[in-house]
Amino acid sequence: MPRVPDGLTIRQLPCESTRTKGTAAHIPDNGKVERSHRSDQEEFYQLLDYTDDVDLKRKLADWEKFYNFARPHGAFNGKTPYEALREKL
Repeated sequence: MPRVPDGLTIRQLPCESTRTKGTAAHIPDNGKVERSHRSDQEEFYQLLDYTDDVDLKRKLADWEKFYNFARPHGAFNGKTPYEALREKL
């Protein structure tokens, strides 16, 4: 069972879960997140070889840097997310 910082398990936390039904209007919003997850799966996790949690964290940090600052994205006409953001600021 996953642990939270105060030592309680998620099942013990005093909260309620509500389930909402998605609508067609929300599909484009979620599509960006799903596309990002697909890229992570195809370009990072499937090719990943690590020895321990410290190694995994380091490799994940390297991947995030590459993904945001060096990897061109089709959604940004071949620019990196960083380049696209700088143009907006």
